[in-house]
Amino acid sequence: MRDKAIASEGLNVDVFRKLKIFEGLPASELQILATRMKQLRVKRSRTIIVEGLPSNDLYVLLSGVVKVSATNGANGAVLMGIIVAGEIFGLHSFLRDPVYKFECNAFTDCVIGQIRAREFCETVVRVPFDRFKYIIETALGRWWWGLPVWYSRTTRLSVRARTMAMLLELSRQFGVADSRGMIINLRLRGDDLAELIGASRQSVSLEIEDLVRRGKVIRDGRRLLVTRSTQSEQHRVPGRAAVKSSGRAARNHSH
Repeated sequence: MRDKAIASEGLNVDVFRKLKIFEGLPASELQILATRMKQLRVKRSRTIIVEGLPSNDLYVLLSGVVKVSATNGANGAVLMGIIVAGEIFGLHSFLRDPVYKFECNAFTDCVIGQIRAREFCETVVRVPFDRFKYIIETALGRWWWGLPVWYSRTTRLSVRARTMAMLLELSRQFGVADSRGMIINLRLRGDDLAELIGASRQSVSLEIEDLVRRGKVIRDGRRLLVTRSTQSEQHRVPGRAAVKSSGRAARNHSH
């Protein structure tokens, strides 16, 4: 954890009951988890960790949104994806020879659970720690190795294509069903979409207005709504499934 200004405190066991990752754990084990996990309150824009650097800890996002960027290369950071509540991050640090480093920053104010990886394995995954690291290496290493290459190609897409793909991704992650489509139930400031898409605020604003004119997106107060017809196009941000799978894969291999 790089930022010493991040506040930490104890955890209430009730916070786990809302997250699917902890479904099925009896109350006694949830209590053990609460005593072993440290709760961190991280302010927006602060760096949480750099995955790929040596670490003994794993992180569970309890609330908020985390942005993951690749930090290698002369072209600066490349957006890899977003992490939402209930997902694990920090796994990349357990690869034997990580090729890339991924910077995890708080995109919104976040509440995060920090726990020793060995204790997480004993309590949640229920496999020996060495076995857990082997799973990470074999199941996830190939994804992480190729993702920055894949994403470097997406930066060549037009701002229009990246804007549409990101809106669809946000509607899947934070969408609230509406008769017209999915409302993106995430408070986005003026520069937020531009930051995620990797374009200027003016360019993204022009693309949003064009989408509104074409009926693909509707303004619902201060929120955006992605229409049903737009959703049916089935666009997605490349590689996002691989990033999201990082938490699921380790759990699935434990069964």
